Formats: sequence, C-alpha cells, structure tokens
Amino acid sequence: MIVNGLTPTQSRMWEIIQDGRFHRSDEIHSCLSDELGDIANIKPHICLLRKKIPRGYLILAHRNGGGKVGYQLVRSINSANNGRT
Repeated sequence: MIVNGLTPTQSRMWEIIQDGRFHRSDEIHSCLSDELGDIANIKPHICLLRKKIPRGYLILAHRNGGGKVGYQLVRSINSANNGRT
C-alpha cells in the first residue's frame, strides 16, 4: 500500500505501522528528527498521517497487555448501514 504526499517523518512512521502490528510510542518516537523531543511530539504527526492514509484504514491508539501505549494500523469494516442509524 503506497501513500503519497507524506512528509519524511510521516513516511518513516508509515514504514513502521503499515505491518498492522502494535508499535509502542517509543518505537515510533525514533522516527522524529529530534530524538530528544518529548514523546508526545508523535501525536501531531500521527494525527496528520491519519488524514493521508488510504480509505478503509484507521490508526488506533491503545495500550498493549503490558500497559504500553502505542499505535496500530487496522482495516475498518463498514457496517451494514454504512454508519447510518
């Protein structure tokens, strides 16, 4: 899956999360050009990356079994009513 229009930082993040597995925040933090920056600095990059990924995919933020916060790329499933109630 190829995503166009990504910044270099977003491209590095995409390379990590596109496998669909859970990735800890500190792993994604290594994509930033400033390794000394706060780990919260990944949030704006993930937010912008969410807007550029292909339709039908989501980037979820959650905790794994060990309590570590991270991100995971997942495929979304349309509901029977396509989101309408």
